[in-house]
Amino acid sequence: DLAASDGLADPSPSSPTDDMSRELRARTYETLDYHHVRRALADRCSTAPARRMAEDVMDEGGEGVAAADAEGSRRRYGCVEELGQAITQGSPPPLTGKSNLDLAPTLEHVISSGRVMEIEELKLFADACIMLTDIRHWTDESLWNENDAEALKEKKKGPHPFPLLEDLVEPLYIPEELTELLTTAFDKDDPGQLCGKRFPTLKTLRDKISSLRRSVLQQLQSLLKTPSFSSMLSLPPGGAAAGYSEVDGRFVVPLSPTFKNRVGGIVHDVSRTGRTLYVEPPELVGPTNDARRAEAELRAEERRLLRVLTQAIVKGREHLSRSVAAAAQLDLVLARVRLGDVLAGSVPEVGEEGVLRAPGARHPVLSLRTDAVQVVPNHLDVGTNGRAGLVLTGPNSGGKTVVLKLLGLLALMARDGVPVPAEPGARVDFFDVLADIGDMQSVDGDLSTFSGHMLVCREVLRRSGRRSLVLMDEMGSGTDPKQGVAIAQALLEELLEAGARVAVTTHFLELKQLAASDHRFAVAGMQFVDGRPTYRLQPGAVGESFALAVAKRLELPPRVLERSRELLDDETRQIGDLLQDLEGQKEAAERQTRLLAAQEEELVQMRAGLEEARRELEAKRAAVRREEAKKFSLKMEEREDALRDILEKLKEDPRQRLVARSWDDLRLIKEEVLESVREKDPSQPRDMVLTPLTKPDLAKVKVGDTLVICRDGSMRGQEGKVLSKGSKDVELSLGAMSMRLKLREVAFPTQVYADYAAARQTTGARSLRDIKKKKKSAVSRRVAEEADAVETRQPGRAAPAPQTGGEMRTESNTVDLRGKSVQEAASACLDAFSMAKMNGRRVVYLLTGHGPTGALKEGVRRWLGNERQKVKRYSGADQEDGGDAFTKVELR
Repeated sequence: DLAASDGLADPSPSSPTDDMSRELRARTYETLDYHHVRRALADRCSTAPARRMAEDVMDEGGEGVAAADAEGSRRRYGCVEELGQAITQGSPPPLTGKSNLDLAPTLEHVISSGRVMEIEELKLFADACIMLTDIRHWTDESLWNENDAEALKEKKKGPHPFPLLEDLVEPLYIPEELTELLTTAFDKDDPGQLCGKRFPTLKTLRDKISSLRRSVLQQLQSLLKTPSFSSMLSLPPGGAAAGYSEVDGRFVVPLSPTFKNRVGGIVHDVSRTGRTLYVEPPELVGPTNDARRAEAELRAEERRLLRVLTQAIVKGREHLSRSVAAAAQLDLVLARVRLGDVLAGSVPEVGEEGVLRAPGARHPVLSLRTDAVQVVPNHLDVGTNGRAGLVLTGPNSGGKTVVLKLLGLLALMARDGVPVPAEPGARVDFFDVLADIGDMQSVDGDLSTFSGHMLVCREVLRRSGRRSLVLMDEMGSGTDPKQGVAIAQALLEELLEAGARVAVTTHFLELKQLAASDHRFAVAGMQFVDGRPTYRLQPGAVGESFALAVAKRLELPPRVLERSRELLDDETRQIGDLLQDLEGQKEAAERQTRLLAAQEEELVQMRAGLEEARRELEAKRAAVRREEAKKFSLKMEEREDALRDILEKLKEDPRQRLVARSWDDLRLIKEEVLESVREKDPSQPRDMVLTPLTKPDLAKVKVGDTLVICRDGSMRGQEGKVLSKGSKDVELSLGAMSMRLKLREVAFPTQVYADYAAARQTTGARSLRDIKKKKKSAVSRRVAEEADAVETRQPGRAAPAPQTGGEMRTESNTVDLRGKSVQEAASACLDAFSMAKMNGRRVVYLLTGHGPTGALKEGVRRWLGNERQKVKRYSGADQEDGGDAFTKVELR
């Protein structure tokens, strides 16, 4: 039953041998302080059964916290990892409800005594059913992390995403009828009573009782309103009492004994003075009796229903027992996850070869302290490379026993499936831990320290095997040193022969030397620097006891210390001095290693910083290039708009003067465009200052003088010859073009400008054609070609040879015919052909698009085939010029 499964059954009789083994295990857990770890685990449990199991340090057999074998440990750690993943994805187990699942004591008492549960007890079981049902739903639905019903149904055809958790909760099952009965049995508005809606008989009786009591109260109030009756009441002076009270569920009125016989009825109480009788009027006796009989029926029905509910719980106790046990195991997994988070623990590998390797291991009991103690991590290694024994050496108060206990604590935590406080990659195999740490002296048992240790050693030898981890503190102490060390070494060798893993602390030189004479042993020493312990374990080092240094640190008189040193034999003193020197040298080497490591880390960070700075610089350069390209694109659009305006003016008024003026504008646009794509001359000084001319300066200007353009823009810095001057402006000759500029837009050449111009003359200034040849981008080539085309159309100059059919498509040589009829398109083509010939172009592109039927494209191309007088040939445009949606026309 549930009580037995929760550890409440009587323990079976044990033999003396079992008692000795149990005593040894109890001593092991006590000397290792493992109860602190178990208490921390219990504090993180939400349910009473899980808390009881966590507090039971002596549990065994695999049903409680501790596993019975390595596979059990691995399953526990697997559940920890799966639950950690479930919590991360937002699906924690529902273990924080109203119930703590503490059902066993109540159910045990009910079964043993046969009594009926009270309402509060039944509510405990109802709350438990709700929690258990929620856990079942969590496993079957929430853990799949899928909200869509159809998708969830499809997912469930495959394996469960958390198979170990599913297997752990698999025994959890509460019959639906039991859950429905218990969860609907209590009134939601008044949880202290059974629900009338769930049990209609109760509602009928409650309504009947309420009606009868109202009727009785109405009759009583009618009596009190009668003057002849109210005058007989014994009311307190000046009081405004209701005139009645209630005694044992019956309404009574206060009367003077004088009026008792006159009123009649039943006396239910008398005041302390005897001057007032509390009488139930005869008119109320009958109706009140009816109400009391209804109340008795109600109580009987409630007792009957409580018995039904109790019997239902007793009948389903096996389901409840298994379900509570499964929920408790899930609660323990959650507690392991929480404790692992507090300890910053990791899940180790668990094997069966007797290996304990834990890098960066920290003492869990020290880590759980609330006084912020600094815990020194150490690298522990037992059982690797054939080293089955570990001899821990070093001074007193240096941390040997702390490390010894840490080995045992890690092994016990691995049995319990609790993440160990070590770096990832740890391995802690499954061990039976046997520890002899501390004093065993007992006056009552007539045991000396040495005798007590020998008894423990005898039991340890009897129980040791291949999966044993034996921890011995100060082996061989408490007796003659030579005999003690001999016994200690013999015990160690016997334990290793049995296949056990052993770790011991010692001050005996003979045991320290075991690592040199027996390959099965490794030695490690506790670091001691400047007379103080660092609590850091140094594998491979033999730690000196430093008794004199410890005594000096604890301020023993100098005279005593000096005499102690004199009493040491020469060999011991020399060995001690040598070990101290070696410790100092080793510490210096380690400091240098740490310094070099820090410098290397600093260099790595500096390289990373430089690389980051380089990436940021590249990003900034790319941003600048993008910004410059954007500005250039905008400038080109402005120039294109200006060209379009000029062409429109020429169409509207093709007179000679307008053509000449447009030519000047085109030359200016060409110069500005080419200047904008020209690379900056690095020799041009950034601080070249040009002072604009004023009216007084105009008198100094003569025709033929050289002036420099000083207005902002691409023309700034260009020089020109004065052709003429007006009152407010001058006309300059700028190569093949002339330009009229205002006085504030020109300046006299300065010395800085003269030096700059001389440098350009020496290196060779780049002409417009030089720029056109050196610029490789498509935009520059197109601008240069446009400039050349404009240049050839200057009045008075011969037109160049017609362009070949290789001319690329631009906006200026493209005619959009979309939306026109074939006749309208033909007319637009003729206008475009005439304008192209006037501009010296022999290629025109016609945009017809494809259209739903392609009628416009086909019609235009048929017309082109017939227009032999102006059209030399036509074809679909190349892919880079827009493809077959355009028609390329070469003119005669």
